[in-house]
Amino acid sequence: GRGLTPAVPTDYERWQPLHWIIEAPDVILDRGGFDAVIGNPPFLGGQKLSGAMGTAVRDWLVNTIAGGRRGSADLVAYFFLRATSLLQATGCVGLIATNTVAQGDSREVGLDAMVGSGFTITRAIQSRSWPASSANLEYAAVWGTLADVDPEVPRVADDIPVRRISTLLEASGRAEGNPVRLREN
Repeated sequence: GRGLTPAVPTDYERWQPLHWIIEAPDVILDRGGFDAVIGNPPFLGGQKLSGAMGTAVRDWLVNTIAGGRRGSADLVAYFFLRATSLLQATGCVGLIATNTVAQGDSREVGLDAMVGSGFTITRAIQSRSWPASSANLEYAAVWGTLADVDPEVPRVADDIPVRRISTLLEASGRAEGNPVRLREN
């Protein structure tokens, strides 16, 4: 089998996935993972994953990275999951992405699963315009940790101290769960 070799033309001369255990055994094996992961994952809409990378790579993202959770999640959701999986027990992430990371299938596959597995969002920007005028896009940012965070420690949502931050990247109130569409107005 071709494994994770793309089944579609790419701009790579040769597909070379990075294997963290081989690249950084002292971090992954000896320390249990990274203390922190920071980054700006690439954007690719969920509907375009198979066409851009092939079905085998998309299936690997869904089955291996997302644990079988299906949905039309953007590529950033899988990067968020992978970054979190590379952390040691009290590790932190700081990731910037398009604001779709907190919406629909991308939120359900990524942030919902992360929080469901013990990740705490400690700071968030839900949606802001990219500062450069050359790019017309909205971004979101997420900071968080796998460490236990005392409930009394304030979180920061869009520069405002709050008690908790939901996977929608906004202050979390008493209501829990995913929003649903009303049948009528």
